[in-house]
Amino acid sequence: MNQHEIISELKTDYRKALFLYIYLIGDYRQTKASQNIHVKDLHQELYQFQIGDLNAALDMYKKHRFSHPIIDQLEDNKKSDFRFVNYLLSCCYNSYASLRNLIPDSLTFTNPLLHLQTLLDCINYKNFVLHNKRKFSNRAEKNDSDFDLFVNAYGSVFNSNQWINSEDDDQLNWIISYIKSYKDRNIITATDKLMQARVAEFQDLHKNKPSLHLGLELKEKASGVMYFFDTLHMTTNPEIAENLNLKIRKAYSQRKYRNENEGRSSSNYMLRTEVKKKLKELAKAERLKLNETIELLIEEAHKKLKN
Repeated sequence: MNQHEIISELKTDYRKALFLYIYLIGDYRQTKASQNIHVKDLHQELYQFQIGDLNAALDMYKKHRFSHPIIDQLEDNKKSDFRFVNYLLSCCYNSYASLRNLIPDSLTFTNPLLHLQTLLDCINYKNFVLHNKRKFSNRAEKNDSDFDLFVNAYGSVFNSNQWINSEDDDQLNWIISYIKSYKDRNIITATDKLMQARVAEFQDLHKNKPSLHLGLELKEKASGVMYFFDTLHMTTNPEIAENLNLKIRKAYSQRKYRNENEGRSSSNYMLRTEVKKKLKELAKAERLKLNETIELLIEEAHKKLKN
């Protein structure tokens, strides 16, 4: 095939086109990667390369394309779990920091699944090169094992963050404000220092991460909060992440309790056993708590008194 035929076939195969683009603008070449490139323009960028280079890149893609059942499931699902995809991206970059600027900035979170797929393809290729150059016998299989570790860890991460309601704008705003409060603390502990650095990554629409910014739409705000907590154990350490999660969760529970009990006062009355039993029966029938049942009975009795 000639150059035009090869590139024409890539117009809708964005994953292959992106790998070729990344491969062909490697460090040994003079061509500079465009950090603002749109995914649909990738095939046009490939016209700057010769037919021999394109064929070599295609050969590398065929040999090192990353394959895993989880990636296949995400690709087949039209409504991919982008929270899971963003988590996997963070895991990959945390383990392969040297590849952090490999993918153009414009694709980082505009098309996270494509970004993840290509990043894994490139990691496969880089591991192959490293294995051949340095003869590290255990590197060739490292990518698969790392990815399985990332996937297996996600269950516990997801469960620990289920207290966050991605549909509750008030909760999300409170969490963001609480996290940002680490920036202004006068007493600097080791945790404060780690958190101040972590919070800085999310300020004001950070180009490479979902942002912790109060002015965002609900979906984007939720993405930033979930990403913050899902990746906290990697970017600080598991103990700090667990303690901070517990601390914020308790603080929010206390706030929620205060709000729910605003305008209420505590009362303690002795009731006969048979009356207490009847109260429970009424509460069960009305599907109310005991205190809610008492309030209802008093309100009804008070209306009768007024009438």
